[in-house]
Amino acid sequence: MKKPVIAVDIDDVLADHTGAFIKWSNEKHNTNLTIEDYQEDWSQMWKISVEEAEDRADKFHSSTRGGFKPKAGSKEVLNRLKANYNLVIITARRQFIFKDTVEWINEYFEGIFTDIHLVPVRDNTSYHNATKLTICQDIKAEYLIDDTPRHCFSVAEAGINALLFGDFNWSRHVELPDGVSRVKDWDEVERYFDDIKHKQHL
Repeated sequence: MKKPVIAVDIDDVLADHTGAFIKWSNEKHNTNLTIEDYQEDWSQMWKISVEEAEDRADKFHSSTRGGFKPKAGSKEVLNRLKANYNLVIITARRQFIFKDTVEWINEYFEGIFTDIHLVPVRDNTSYHNATKLTICQDIKAEYLIDDTPRHCFSVAEAGINALLFGDFNWSRHVELPDGVSRVKDWDEVERYFDDIKHKQHL
């Protein structure tokens, strides 16, 4: 029998992206940001122009090359889940760090994921209109684990189960629609799928 597909995001799900970003910003730009200050609109967070924020963003990604620390428990839980699920990565990436991202995955999660789908960010290629929803539909994913509410909401609306990952200021207080479950860490991810297994055997 074919295994169900779980799609997994990278930043702030597999990797400590925000922690690395805050450290970099405070060191390189003399900011005093904390995790609670983080927001997706970097120009607003830094209170600078969009153009300058884009320039800083490119420098951040160039300096880190995707070299973030894995989230606690992620590899261990995924290793157990792969026995019953096909695990696939879907993540948004600037094209110039695609290769580094794949190398990072192979370094920390070798043999766990069956495929990697990188959604280009600010890219003019023919597939730049791909979204996490369209990719989830193409690969027939039954679950998405992501930290961003809008991605979780869009897939849930299409009938795909979404796990809103983490305890972050950008997702902590949002009201969850049907089809979206909150999981604060990888232990809770594992409990979510253990509950499914238990219900299947009732």
